[in-house]
Amino acid sequence: MSDEFLQNQKTIRIRGSDQSNILYKIATYDNDGGIVAVNLTGSAVTIFTKLDEAEDYAIYGGTCVIEDALDGVISYEFASAETATSGMYQMWFNVIDSDGKLVKYPQHDYQWLMVI
Repeated sequence: MSDEFLQNQKTIRIRGSDQSNILYKIATYDNDGGIVAVNLTGSAVTIFTKLDEAEDYAIYGGTCVIEDALDGVISYEFASAETATSGMYQMWFNVIDSDGKLVKYPQHDYQWLMVI
């Protein structure tokens, strides 16, 4: 699978009510503006989603699987109930590193998830 597929896209699309599995690369930017994978060794990653402008979460702290710690690749399998409502969702990931520090990714916006 190419880094382009794994890398954060403006919008990820999945079919509603499916048990879809996504791969996602947790990344940040270096001082030159280049994309750098976050080393997830010893970390825990959780996912959060909510419909755009909604108050209630569709997913609150779902556990992600770390597929490749050094390259920052995680996966999450959506339960069909988590994708039952079509729409645009704000999606982000909380990473708690081995020192217990919490960092939200993407750091400056949301990853958009479109459920169709």
